[in-house]
Amino acid sequence: MPVFQYSARSEAGADNTGIMLAPNEDILYRMLRQKGLFLLSSRVRYERSLSPEHLRIKQKQLLAFTIHIATFQEAGIPLMQALRALTNESTGLKFQALIEGLMNRLSSGSTFSDALAQYPRVFDKHYVQMVFAGEASGQLDVRLEELVTYLEWRQEMRSQVKQSSTYPLMIIGLLFVVVMLLMTFTLPKFITLLKSFKVELPLPTRIIIAVSNICSNYWFLLFLLPAIPFVLLWFVKRTEKGRLQLDRWKLKLPLFGRLQKKIALSRFAHHFSNLHAAGIDTPAALRIVEDLVGNLAIAKVIQWIRLEVSTGKPISQLMIRSGEFPSFVVQMFAAGEESGNMEDTLKKVSQYYDREIPIAIKRAFSIIEPLILVAMGGLVLFIALSVLLPIYQFGTSINK
Repeated sequence: MPVFQYSARSEAGADNTGIMLAPNEDILYRMLRQKGLFLLSSRVRYERSLSPEHLRIKQKQLLAFTIHIATFQEAGIPLMQALRALTNESTGLKFQALIEGLMNRLSSGSTFSDALAQYPRVFDKHYVQMVFAGEASGQLDVRLEELVTYLEWRQEMRSQVKQSSTYPLMIIGLLFVVVMLLMTFTLPKFITLLKSFKVELPLPTRIIIAVSNICSNYWFLLFLLPAIPFVLLWFVKRTEKGRLQLDRWKLKLPLFGRLQKKIALSRFAHHFSNLHAAGIDTPAALRIVEDLVGNLAIAKVIQWIRLEVSTGKPISQLMIRSGEFPSFVVQMFAAGEESGNMEDTLKKVSQYYDREIPIAIKRAFSIIEPLILVAMGGLVLFIALSVLLPIYQFGTSINK
């Protein structure tokens, strides 16, 4: 569906310009008339980001969309009516493009899950499979409610990470700015004075002089420093081998390695629990979960388990052989396999991680904060020594 950039005039004579999604210019004219505007001119403005394969929306919008559809389904209201109700809400051009696209596909005979699958950057495989299972079993409202619970959990986890990391990141950013200002503007004046002492400068001073010269002469490159890690990561992630090595390294990081693993296993538990509850068989559920755990090293382990499960081996035994799963998770899977009540045991695993992840996040950042402060103090001490040592040496040489 094209995007029109239009120029219109209100009934009061005021000019109005904007962009709007519409199938053609005639419908654009009618849509503007409903808003009390008269179309003067329009032209199609293609936006790549609005095509189904590239379109993205905010996570809050996805959660609101899921809650809306789940509520209407629980009330027995048809999907088309639920989607049409969303078109009346002013939630942005991308969201409007999504709703219009879904409505067009449903009206042409597509199923809801097939329509969602056309937007891979909005609805992941887990979401699509849950909706597909709900359509097949006639329990779409139940599956959507489970998706709402999952999306709320994911939103809460991201909020906790963001809240816990805000203070350390602010301190690191402030430290970077202060050091760069010292090196670029303040220290060069002291360096000129220190060189005039005609004494051999100590190593800390020589290091500071070298860094200060770089900052003074190539200050415009300092703005590129924050981008260097992202560029390096982009190059590493271009290949599967690079991503695998990077994700393995993440799991070995001090403090954050265990947290990374817990988050990956938490995703595994939540996705596998929901997919199993929806009636999706174990190999298919594992295949979907592989792409959703967020760590390629863990995904490779799940892939190996999936291939071995296809031969009839129990998941719990394969988890023990992999060495990547905590004993609690293994025991819960073993209990579920023995009792035949895998759904309840999987929910308990998910609940365990729901409690464990926030604690692990707070613990990791509570340790990193004092380490940052110690690093700041050490850096300030190093700079102070680099300035004071030559002055002390000069004073000592005069007394002699």
